[in-house]
Amino acid sequence: MDVRMVCPNRLCGATLTARAEHIGKMGRCKQCGTKFRIPGESTTERYEKAVKVLQEAENLFQDGSGTGEEEWGDALVQFSPESIKAVLQRGWKKRGFSEPTNEFLVRVLARIAAERTPEEKQQAIGALQSILDLPDDNTTGHMNLRGASIRELGKLNALPGVEARDSECPGDAQPFRLASIEPGDIGPLGANSPSEKPNLESQSLWQLVLSPTQDYQEVIKRFEANYSRWKSTFDRRSHSLVLAAYGFSLERLGHLREAVLALRWACKLYPYKGFGACDALPEVEARLRASAPVQ
Repeated sequence: MDVRMVCPNRLCGATLTARAEHIGKMGRCKQCGTKFRIPGESTTERYEKAVKVLQEAENLFQDGSGTGEEEWGDALVQFSPESIKAVLQRGWKKRGFSEPTNEFLVRVLARIAAERTPEEKQQAIGALQSILDLPDDNTTGHMNLRGASIRELGKLNALPGVEARDSECPGDAQPFRLASIEPGDIGPLGANSPSEKPNLESQSLWQLVLSPTQDYQEVIKRFEANYSRWKSTFDRRSHSLVLAAYGFSLERLGHLREAVLALRWACKLYPYKGFGACDALPEVEARLRASAPVQ
């Protein structure tokens, strides 16, 4: 595609064209002979193009199909710094087809971080990390968006405050076991939970449970390798979330007795209605009783 420009000599001002492959090279005005470096598109022009591509890409999700995502993603990645700016200035919408659109844009930022220059990678990672500061609200929109960002930052090893650790279980002589806890140890459930958010390390473990790949074995490995540290350093909300992730993973894999222990501990630490562990616990306990051999 040809690039149009104006001769930088103010006394000339001739309109000139050059081929795209000559951008950045030295050229000469045919009218006055002034030498100059052939400019590319301005940042403003690139930003405007990125916004246009972004608007067209968002239309993919109005019918729920997402057809052509890769094509539009390719286009947005090419505008990387301008696309980052366009994505963040768009504002994160929360309803209807906006939620899958948001997750598409998170994937675009992750692709920029993986495929572009080191400087652009840091810009994209900074954009993804900024999403983690979105406030809680009465919808799932921001929660799902933070979850998508956590998953992509985890793949990039760029979760702030989360140490990269070996996910293999420690080589103890005895298998990992949670301490025993009885139903009466939990206490009554409250109607309204506190507003504090769990920390990023606990959220990242929880996202492995929610992820489409649902890697329950990895959740169990990470939990058992790190729990001695977590239980002494995490606040109650974060502590309960990793226990819930562990309990759900055990339940999905059929380890009901261990799952019940984990979910009971999660409910003891965070005893509120609407918390997934407390909601699921009665059903898992019933399944455990039903599976017990008849005496």
